[in-house]
Amino acid sequence: MRFAPSLVLLSLSGCAVTSADLRDKGPRHRFTSSKQVDEIVSCVAEQWTRRSGTTSVVPRDKGKSISLTYQVYSDTVNAVTIDVEDTGASRDVTVFAGKGDDNKKLQDELGACLS
Repeated sequence: MRFAPSLVLLSLSGCAVTSADLRDKGPRHRFTSSKQVDEIVSCVAEQWTRRSGTTSVVPRDKGKSISLTYQVYSDTVNAVTIDVEDTGASRDVTVFAGKGDDNKKLQDELGACLS
């Protein structure tokens, strides 16, 4: 049985989920790309405009972090955080996602941005 993302997020209500919480659980995916940091982050942001959440970008030492959050009642739930780090010859892309995120949809979105 497949649940709608809003139903899964409702079940998370009552406890906010942050980027740090997602990172503590470890990455769901790791990728490498030859595209530039800004190109990857802009593409992911564009992909996420099709979702109903809020996208935010935070600079990091060697790249950027982009997060997708949802407001569930009085809590902010971070569904996905993606760290994009410039390693010189390539970009390392690390994906941290909560249980409520649709893995196939996320992989499709990233596939469009990393290749």
